[in-house]
Amino acid sequence: MRGLVRRGVKLITVVREPVAHLLSLVSFRRGFDPESESALSELARFVARPVISANMQLGFLSRKRLQAAPCWLGHNPDVTAQDLEEVQRMLNGGSMLAGTSEQFDATVRMFAAELRWNRFDVDGYGSFEPRTEERIKGQEALAEPGKSKFRNGDMTSKKLRQEDLPPEILAAIRNISSLDRQLYDDVSERVRTYASRSLEL
Repeated sequence: MRGLVRRGVKLITVVREPVAHLLSLVSFRRGFDPESESALSELARFVARPVISANMQLGFLSRKRLQAAPCWLGHNPDVTAQDLEEVQRMLNGGSMLAGTSEQFDATVRMFAAELRWNRFDVDGYGSFEPRTEERIKGQEALAEPGKSKFRNGDMTSKKLRQEDLPPEILAAIRNISSLDRQLYDDVSERVRTYASRSLEL
């Protein structure tokens, strides 16, 4: 990533509220069924392996999570406050742009403005809401009924939600995602100016 920055490449990313991100990723990648009796125990085992599950979004940006190449130099695999500071320096310096999935309309407006997307009309695009089978019904992209019980268009239809979790598992997820939370709050604040512009239009 540093090599790309040195070559003048501007990086963009979108982050998500950390608890929602972890639950969505686990549900999608492992085919979790909220109605399964083993779902919560399997989630608890995943959360208990912080070398995989802790601060996954910041870990991805620092190449320590989500199938990043292992470091043969023996560097610490833990995601640290120093990783957060480095990402924040990139955000402050303009070499990285970041938005949030919860403020996706404002995020796209920010990308369009900062990257000078002159050929992309944000206001003329329409909705940035996720496409479901109901919304795309009648188009060729419509999946066959029953094709995937875990997918509904762009969304994972069966996933664990915060309200499904016992307090101890929710607390554990928040504990291992504290740096992701700081990153998310920082990025949310940066996007807020563009969110205000969206509401004015």
